[in-house]
Amino acid sequence: MAEVRAPAVVQGRRPAPVRVATVVAVLVYAWLVTDFQAFTWPIRIATALPAVVLLVLASRDRRVRVPLRAWFGSWRLTTTDPRLPLWRRVMWRPGTVVWTLLIVAISAWEVLARLHTPRSLYPTLSSLSDAATRLHALRFLAFLLWLQFGRDLLRR
Repeated sequence: MAEVRAPAVVQGRRPAPVRVATVVAVLVYAWLVTDFQAFTWPIRIATALPAVVLLVLASRDRRVRVPLRAWFGSWRLTTTDPRLPLWRRVMWRPGTVVWTLLIVAISAWEVLARLHTPRSLYPTLSSLSDAATRLHALRFLAFLLWLQFGRDLLRR
């Protein structure tokens, strides 16, 4: 009688040794990268590399995506009067409004802080985070969180 084997990939997951090796490689890379001095070219390049890798992996993803037209169609229209502009006919999702306001506020803060000096009176987010991540272990954890955020963002 033939032996029945479980498939190597179950529900799109990689085999356990591959997952463990990937996690170990990411942890080692993150530890080595966060040893670089902040705001230098080596750290900029080292943080751009995972972004490029994640973008390449995301571009190879063959899952079915919702077309933009269908996504817009999922928004609830409050009225179908064609004379009104689209923004008046759509009931905006709260998450979209909150994220838009948050991005605008952070961008305005960054621009205003860059236009003014000294940095001690007008800190940017990067200068605030630099002060908070002076310890190597904290930079390591922040880098891992950044990688996880990027991974989750690209998986959506």
